[in-house]
Amino acid sequence: FSLDLVSQQFLNFGDSCFMPKNLSVEEFIYKDTIELSLFSEGYYFAWETCCRNAGIINIDNPLSAGTTYKSEILVSDPNNGFTNLENSSPTFGFDSLMNQYYPHNAYLCKEQEHTFNFNSVDPDGDSLVYSLITPLSSNAGGTVTYTGGYSPLNPVGGTSTFDPITGNLCVTPPSQLSGILAIKVSEYRNGVLIGSVIRDIQINV
Repeated sequence: FSLDLVSQQFLNFGDSCFMPKNLSVEEFIYKDTIELSLFSEGYYFAWETCCRNAGIINIDNPLSAGTTYKSEILVSDPNNGFTNLENSSPTFGFDSLMNQYYPHNAYLCKEQEHTFNFNSVDPDGDSLVYSLITPLSSNAGGTVTYTGGYSPLNPVGGTSTFDPITGNLCVTPPSQLSGILAIKVSEYRNGVLIGSVIRDIQINV
């Protein structure tokens, strides 16, 4: 199915150490209402494109690696008492400094510690668990391959720590790079996994 484009705007990115000029990053929002039948296996929604850009150095063959944004939802699970599950996906936190739903510090400075707060809000009050994962290259489950020294838990090199409860990622990149990372937010209701959202991000140091 195709979705209607409802808005588009330019986003602002930077950091306390560097605010780039003439940066062109644009947000497009598509929206529609789709009726889904109850299905105990659940559904996933994905948008995929090829390929990533040549400047990325923390993965192999970026020009051959796809980009995929994906969300999974469970609409019914009779085995766990969910016959018609009403659920809203988590919303990533609002950046009041930049007036947008994205972390503004997409640009980092080397040898300085930076904290990304991926804290999300769930409208239904479900429990959220955060995890750093290997970015997807296809909606069929294919992933990119990190180069030596980089990994899902250490996407920019140097030192990094991650809190699965708060979603905070602290990094200290040792050198200039353009790299990618992915964070997964999983929703649990009464101890049962009912959905997840994956955010895929490119970071420039």
